[in-house]
Amino acid sequence: LLPALLHVTNAAQEVPIRQAAAIQLKNQLRRWCRIGLEGEPGYTERDKAPVRQQLVDSAIAAVGEKGVRVQLAECFRLVALHDFPSEWPGVVERLVVGLRSEQNAETLGSLLLLRQLFKVLELRVLARRQDLEQVSTQSLPALLQLSPVLA
Repeated sequence: LLPALLHVTNAAQEVPIRQAAAIQLKNQLRRWCRIGLEGEPGYTERDKAPVRQQLVDSAIAAVGEKGVRVQLAECFRLVALHDFPSEWPGVVERLVVGLRSEQNAETLGSLLLLRQLFKVLELRVLARRQDLEQVSTQSLPALLQLSPVLA
């Protein structure tokens, strides 16, 4: 179900259909996060892995459509909250590649997702904030390269 919903958000569908799929995906991901807390049977790794693999690209592809973009950014935040960094290695590297892209949409999408990741990490207890340092160290050089362009 999760990979199918993510696919619809990228499909050549009308925006309201894509937005509805993104909202349903967000609701399912909220369930994904709750499962560990409530002991419910949850999604398998087979369901989760494709979402983690495709979510960044899907969110970046939707950067021009606010309704879909906002929902997919929230999906990214939920997955990061639950799975970053242990289950989602390489996501920061993917965002840094996007920051260095010549495509404005990819750069903007990567900035938005990086902001979501920082939000997740800054709210962690002090003992778990070493991930924030690592993400900052990895992304700061790319952000510094962007600063003259944004000024």
